Amino acid sequence: MSTAVQVKINDREWRDTIRKYQKVSRRTSKEITDSKAYFIARGAIDETHKANKLAIGKELSKVIFDFKNTATGSRRTLKTSTRFGRWGQTHQVPVAALLVNWKRGQMGKPGLFGEAMKRAVQHFIANRQRSVAFLRSGWLPAVRILAPFVKSKSGAKPIDPQTRQHGEGKGSATPASEGAKARTVIVNAVGESGHGAEHHSEAVEKFGVPGLQKAIDNERKSMLEYIEKKLRAGAKSVGIKTN
Repeated sequence: MSTAVQVKINDREWRDTIRKYQKVSRRTSKEITDSKAYFIARGAIDETHKANKLAIGKELSKVIFDFKNTATGSRRTLKTSTRFGRWGQTHQVPVAALLVNWKRGQMGKPGLFGEAMKRAVQHFIANRQRSVAFLRSGWLPAVRILAPFVKSKSGAKPIDPQTRQHGEGKGSATPASEGAKARTVIVNAVGESGHGAEHHSEAVEKFGVPGLQKAIDNERKSMLEYIEKKLRAGAKSVGIKTN
């Protein structure tokens, strides 16, 4: 079953910027849309990495530890939750341990404690962080498909070597056709179908969408800067002073 996540952007602002960009660019509509889609896909890889691998570690660390201000400064304490035993006695249980054991209970497995629990929590965090690299890899097919249609890749950052495609690509791209109404499509299909689709779809919505939105915003900003540069150069060529 498809669990695709759709991204909503301000279409009016993007189209308005593209129209202005076309007026100062010598490239065709196809060249512009293919290029912008390529840089957005490249940017989504970078922004998802920066914004969310650290965010995941921070988020899960909050589950494990609380930071409390004391007279001598800030100290880190184990975050716990109170649970009541059979005879009414109370126990302080680490929240992270509750999460791990809840997940094991869902799978019909016995709970963990001690060193086994410590290793399980570390493994849980590592798995969540690896899922970010898998999410980023969904943009690789789009980058590879569009690369031959982009003459200049100046300004594109190197792709993080941890972002690797394993097996069949989880994404695609459709280059634009020639014409005034050019349209390029890029797709990250991580979470769309297959084993673990629901979990991956949640990751796309929580971590992938903000990275993609940031990449779109960055590309629009880049176009606006290019437009301003061209207009200033044109004004200067005819003797008009600008700020």
